[in-house]
Amino acid sequence: MKTTLVLALTLILGLTAATAQAQVIGHQKARIAQGVRSGELNRKETKHLMREERKFRRHKHRAYANDGKIGPRERRALKFEKRKISRQTYRFKHNRF
Repeated sequence: MKTTLVLALTLILGLTAATAQAQVIGHQKARIAQGVRSGELNRKETKHLMREERKFRRHKHRAYANDGKIGPRERRALKFEKRKISRQTYRFKHNRF
């Protein structure tokens, strides 16, 4: 009974983490799209942000492809890169042009 409960909780937590990561990626794209609709992002800024987002996804896929998991160092690098993209999005949306 306990092993079944532990297994079920582990499965639920794993699915929750995967869903949260997918929501973060979708959230970033939604922020960019909203900036385009409202006119806060111009074409050059949008192109730059989308390129950075593609680069991030490519790095993440490479990290998984190497050994099937993401280690602590890779996770830290990916988290830094994701925060950088988020900061750039904020700056581009709030510049005074």
